[in-house]
Amino acid sequence: MLFQTWGEHQDHAEHDPSGGELLPLVELVDERGGDAVLTALDRIVDEAHAEVMDSTARKAQGREGPQVKIVNGFPLRAGQRRMR
Repeated sequence: MLFQTWGEHQDHAEHDPSGGELLPLVELVDERGGDAVLTALDRIVDEAHAEVMDSTARKAQGREGPQVKIVNGFPLRAGQRRMR
């Protein structure tokens, strides 16, 4: 799907059921700015050279590292509930 303006993209992410997956990215760009997001993306290194790696438990399954820290989870958005 192509958008003519950033406002169309925001509207799609916030109101269209098929745009929900885009909402975290839209919020990030709105809060930090597009240049800050692009700068951060330019600084990403290959996993083999990373000093720190964040991951969900599902994505981390089977990986090993010299040090592992497990946290309780991510903050929930309004209306969300933790799965058990």
